[in-house]
Amino acid sequence: MLKKDLYLFALMFFFAMDAMSQTTSYTECRKALISKLEEQGTMTAQIEFVMQEEEASLPEAQGKGTLWYRCDGGYGQYRFQVEIATSNQEEITYESLYDGAFLHILVGKKGEYEADTETSLTLNMLPPPGGLLFFELLEESVVPEYKGEETFEGRTVIRIEGAPSLSGKEEGEYKKVTALFDKETGVCLSLELRAASRKTKVTYLLSEAKYGVEIDPLLFIYPPKEK
Repeated sequence: MLKKDLYLFALMFFFAMDAMSQTTSYTECRKALISKLEEQGTMTAQIEFVMQEEEASLPEAQGKGTLWYRCDGGYGQYRFQVEIATSNQEEITYESLYDGAFLHILVGKKGEYEADTETSLTLNMLPPPGGLLFFELLEESVVPEYKGEETFEGRTVIRIEGAPSLSGKEEGEYKKVTALFDKETGVCLSLELRAASRKTKVTYLLSEAKYGVEIDPLLFIYPPKEK
């Protein structure tokens, strides 16, 4: 009986240490990536996204556009402008502006910001490109884990995956989130969101990033200044 108890104790200790190791790895990785992005100061990049049903041959929507980002020691500030084409032949200009407190959203071409909302990782909004805000939103949506390093588009990236908690809580919006972060700059180069309630996948890709560029701070103030 004693041997069995010792065996069970050792097994439980092993799994506890393994879980602690994974938590520490993610925590250290999170801290390092946030710090790396802060070092960049400012950034501009091209953004591309595709929303598609998993079994569909054509996407529901796809878009391309520009990102402006400014580090500020906290959540950062960012602005997107994206041209979107939908499967029913609609063409939409989507623009969002996060001023450090609120996300202001413009949909359409009338030039009026018509919605203020909280930031989130959602299928209908463009997420921040990394930093403290990204990780807090990720942790609200899933339980993230560090999955090691790999190569993506010629860059060494850190893979973070997230899935709903197994603690018995109600399943959230996503059944899986996969993010690839550039190890050198801390920027999320690829983000894939798989919806829990329907078979929809959204993929965001960031490219042509330029760091330390001069960006007018007024771009991140609401009401927005024209670029």
